[in-house]
Amino acid sequence: MNTRVLIIHQSAILSEGLYKLLQNSPLQLHDHLRIMPDPAELNLQPSTNYIFITSETLFGKLYALHLIHINEAHYRVIKIDTNELCETESECDNVIHINETQNQIVDKIRCAANSFLPEKTSAALNLTERETEILKMVALGNASKEIADKLNISTHTVVTHRKNITEKLRVGARALILSG
Repeated sequence: MNTRVLIIHQSAILSEGLYKLLQNSPLQLHDHLRIMPDPAELNLQPSTNYIFITSETLFGKLYALHLIHINEAHYRVIKIDTNELCETESECDNVIHINETQNQIVDKIRCAANSFLPEKTSAALNLTERETEILKMVALGNASKEIADKLNISTHTVVTHRKNITEKLRVGARALILSG
């Protein structure tokens, strides 16, 4: 299923800035990234997952016009907030703040996109708990050294886990091992 990222905001500066930032990111969105100044202009496809980047106000309009008719499993919302702080940490996961770095914003989009993946995938492929943990970290763009440091294991152990993952998933070594 396709995933499209739609930036819906009335501020040209915010919309164009986010567009350029995401276009030049490792997410490789290309044709899956669009700017829409008004939710009324949307034509949503039923077989597509959507990540909406929008303001609180425009989200209300978007919901009333379109999302009320769509299964919540097919969309994620990341709100744009011009305030510098959020009240709770979990609230920060679905909010882009004006002072965030490209990496922080890309991580939020990547997290939203990964949330469309079925959770049972790793169990069905017989990945161990540690392999699943490493796979998630690889998907978030972490290099083997970073993963090793975060998990307090050797880089060699991470590389071994990555090799096992590529065998179990039957993906080319280039897709997983060389990505970090």
